[in-house]
Amino acid sequence: ATTRSHTQPRPHSHIPGPKSWPVIGTLPAMITDPAYDASRVPRLWESYFKKYGPIFKLNLLGQGDVVYICDPRDIEHLITETFDNPVRPFFESLKKIRLNNKMKFFKEKGTGIFVEQGDSWWRVRSQVQVHATKPKSVAQYLPQVDQVAQEFVARSAGQRDNKNELPG
Repeated sequence: ATTRSHTQPRPHSHIPGPKSWPVIGTLPAMITDPAYDASRVPRLWESYFKKYGPIFKLNLLGQGDVVYICDPRDIEHLITETFDNPVRPFFESLKKIRLNNKMKFFKEKGTGIFVEQGDSWWRVRSQVQVHATKPKSVAQYLPQVDQVAQEFVARSAGQRDNKNELPG
């Protein structure tokens, strides 16, 4: 992890965060924190960024350490440094589902660009990139993408309006 004041990555052990216990990780610290609200977890993350700085880690049950970053420059640095070989452990469950899928949509035990890692990710990305970056290919899907985006905005606005009408 880096910050504005660090040019070299800090050791993982130096990344701050709430107290972590064996097996249950930072769960007790999280649920006893005054900022914790299960329906508004991003408020807890905000309080941790204020308390620990622009980079902190949590040890999440079943996931191990997860590092949170809020400074766009640090995020850009991370993406740049890991561009050729991203590691996204959150997608492991989706990968298992896709591998067990009876429809066999993904060939040769591949699971798609969003969940592949390392050399498999690079192989899929290089094949997809050729088509996905052509303006003609992108233009072909714009009407469908626009329709989905407009439906999302309309539904979100409808849900927000409904929440505002509820008592208390």
